[in-house]
Amino acid sequence: MQDRLSSEVKEEVKNEVRDMKVEMKNEMKGMIENEMKGIKEEMKNEMKEIVMSAVRDAMAGIKGFEVEMQNSNQSSQATCSADARENIFVVGGHHKQDGRSVKNKSTEYFNWADQTWTLLDSAVFEGRFHTCSFLYQGQMVVAGGSYGNNKTNTMKCLNIADPVATWKDFAVNLPVKCFRHKVINHNDQLFMSGGCVESTDGGQAVRSDAVYEVQLVPPYSSKMLTRLPQARSSHGMEMFDQKLFILGGYDGKRITASVFQYDLNKSECKEMPPLPYAVREVGTVIWQNNVLVIGGKDAGYTPLNKFAMYDVITGRSQMLPSMKHKRYGCTAVLTGNIVVVMGGKNGKDDCLKSVECFDLERQVWQDLPDMLESRAHATAVVKPNH
Repeated sequence: MQDRLSSEVKEEVKNEVRDMKVEMKNEMKGMIENEMKGIKEEMKNEMKEIVMSAVRDAMAGIKGFEVEMQNSNQSSQATCSADARENIFVVGGHHKQDGRSVKNKSTEYFNWADQTWTLLDSAVFEGRFHTCSFLYQGQMVVAGGSYGNNKTNTMKCLNIADPVATWKDFAVNLPVKCFRHKVINHNDQLFMSGGCVESTDGGQAVRSDAVYEVQLVPPYSSKMLTRLPQARSSHGMEMFDQKLFILGGYDGKRITASVFQYDLNKSECKEMPPLPYAVREVGTVIWQNNVLVIGGKDAGYTPLNKFAMYDVITGRSQMLPSMKHKRYGCTAVLTGNIVVVMGGKNGKDDCLKSVECFDLERQVWQDLPDMLESRAHATAVVKPNH
């Protein structure tokens, strides 16, 4: 009997211990699960906070970088961005002195790095005006022009990489003596349009309707490519996609808005849609597929500060912000996305030293330092940085 009771007690204790173990195991499991759940939730919140904090820091950094870049761009663009700009060489023209017109015989250049104009003492010129120029094999070449009553077909060249270079005779001449004409070089060819040319009988100059091609390499031959529907002088001319575009000018009777295209590949001339207004004595540059038409005189001979963009593909025009100064007989160049306009005459017929530039990205005009000499009907080129 005692042995049976003892066995029952042992069994009961054994069962109680087993139940206690199961209960403790379940309690421990629950506690561990709850603890782990809490740890996971806490870690999740901590990780979320870390990620959100990193995102906030990154966004703040990006915003700060954008502000810094904007400030940097505004600072650099405030001076038409001198970085990577090409130096500008200008020569010739005329100005008024003691009430009479005096020819400019000097050559000066603008340095973007220090924003200064410098006279090239060695590069004394002949004093041509109503002339034009182009860059060829590192040389600035001036083609034709007027000395006053005399016209010329000669070309002069200057090595603009040499600070002590002098003007020299170029190997080839234009086919006619002329002024108020336009030239464009492409590879080893020079294209010339319009202008006032010496008459065959030696009398008063007549306006030309001819477009010529001149070879800049031996045998230096020249030929007439076409005759325009109208004679033209004091006009603009630019080249795009093997086509010459002749814009505005004076036809001998009136100032015109007409535009002609001459296709070099097809040897065809056709009339394009006109400019938005008649104009002569303009400055022009080519930018992408657009001719930028700058200043000039309108049909009423009023000096302009207008600035138009003419799409040579569609023939459509768009007016851009006007210049700060009215000017005709000015000269213009393009360097990067910056248009630089120099000299000319204003509404009072004063010859100008002033220079202004237009940022095609920001669409704003800004004054640059004045030239050292007043110049109207001068000519300019840009020296490539490479």
